Amino acid sequence: MRLHRRLMTSLCIAAAAMAVAASTASAAVPPRFGISFTGTAKRGDNPDQCGGEKTQWAAMPNWSTPIRLDTDGRPGGCLLGFGLQDPSHVFAGVDISYQWYPTGGGNDSQCGSPGQYTVPTNVGFGPNIVVDTDDSAGGCYLVFSIDGRDDVALDIQFYADTDNGQCGNALPQSEYWTASSGQSVTLLDDTDGRPGGCELQFRLRQITPGQS
Repeated sequence: MRLHRRLMTSLCIAAAAMAVAASTASAAVPPRFGISFTGTAKRGDNPDQCGGEKTQWAAMPNWSTPIRLDTDGRPGGCLLGFGLQDPSHVFAGVDISYQWYPTGGGNDSQCGSPGQYTVPTNVGFGPNIVVDTDDSAGGCYLVFSIDGRDDVALDIQFYADTDNGQCGNALPQSEYWTASSGQSVTLLDDTDGRPGGCELQFRLRQITPGQS
């Protein structure tokens, strides 16, 4: 009888521990991918070149709302930065980065604040890149990469709403590229005076390692 009681006690403790673990898992707050997209603020700048929500956080596995890149010869440009909110540390150790640099042989001033930056976690947004493409030669590459974990994916929709020649590596709307460990995504922004612009959306996913 004593052995039976000990066994029942052990089983109850184990069941309670499993219930607590399950409750903790179900209470985890989904990570959120953030986009900050605002116009430059000099006098005379034209904010209409930077369409969509100025600040947004899309909780996994939902898509962000589109932002619209439509810079051209009008004064000013767009400031674009990214962030990650993960209070439950679901993606602890992940390193999401974005790189911004000009195409060769073009006007480098279209791609302000070039470099590679880490998307910060739980501290707001990373450094802004300056999007200011126009009718001059060349455009700007925007590259997304993921390191540190092989179960994290960042899906990216990049599509033209009129002239596809302004949005390099664009896909039809609703199709998307996926950045994951060992697989980066490169986009080319070359908007100018031609009609239309480039729409950009993001979604975080947790994947099985090796899945895309």
